[in-house]
Amino acid sequence: MQTLQVVFQSILDMGAAVFLPIIIFIIGLIVGLKPGKAISAGLTLGVALTGIALRRCAEQGIEIVLASGRPMALIEPVAKELGYVKYAISANGSAVWDRHSHERIVSREISPDIAEKILSVVLKYPIALEVYCEGRAWVDHNWTVERFEKMPQQFLQMRNEYNRHCNDLYKEVSGKTVEKFNVDGMPRVMFDEIMEQLQPIRDELAIQYIECYGNMEINNRLATKGEALKGLCTLLGIESFEVMAFGDSENDVSMLKYAGESYAMENGEQAALESAKHIAKKNTEDGIAEVIEKYLLQS
Repeated sequence: MQTLQVVFQSILDMGAAVFLPIIIFIIGLIVGLKPGKAISAGLTLGVALTGIALRRCAEQGIEIVLASGRPMALIEPVAKELGYVKYAISANGSAVWDRHSHERIVSREISPDIAEKILSVVLKYPIALEVYCEGRAWVDHNWTVERFEKMPQQFLQMRNEYNRHCNDLYKEVSGKTVEKFNVDGMPRVMFDEIMEQLQPIRDELAIQYIECYGNMEINNRLATKGEALKGLCTLLGIESFEVMAFGDSENDVSMLKYAGESYAMENGEQAALESAKHIAKKNTEDGIAEVIEKYLLQS
């Protein structure tokens, strides 16, 4: 029986939908594709046709693997609800998890000494900092749902529920490896100041800043979706030419470039559109469902 691994990655679209770029590894014969062909895709939660298509994939022996920029603690409820998830990629590729053994099978985290240097800088500022560590977000007293008025409150309440609140964030995180530092609501001038202070260790890090959201993410320089996908493919015996990828965001670029075949969603960010080999319909128009139906579910 054909085996398919699908990797979701949750991305919050401010005031709109939650996007799930998915990676689908197909091992075996798929109608319309070569044996072993792998696919990565993006869709919008709540779009009926996409949900139906994914359910049909699962019913055909397809294994669903979630991948997210979020910590494992936020991925786990979704994986548990789906019921057929074995692997999960968290924190932009910092860790690949085997949910059955509860172990990280691939890890590209920030070392304790570098993490402490980052903390010593960012904690000087009145920011809402999340430190992804040991599979969950550790936060200090500055992290409150009220700080993020523009974000969907239901999503924020879920994040707040699974966060670990600390009285002394530096003390509790010191000595631990860190998957990702995440900051929301950071003005540009503050980001520039922090970057100047982190310059001595800048080569060790991958830093993204989205000015319109005031969002800063700091990872190990090797922690990307593409590298995580490559690591998982290696473990599963899948070559890059066997991978087809769908994505809509700048942090999907490495994944789109790694894949032998790749699709950017029509309404995706420019960086994704430029990196993909093909364009799929908008996530709001069931673009992923159309691809799944065309290439995976034809009888």
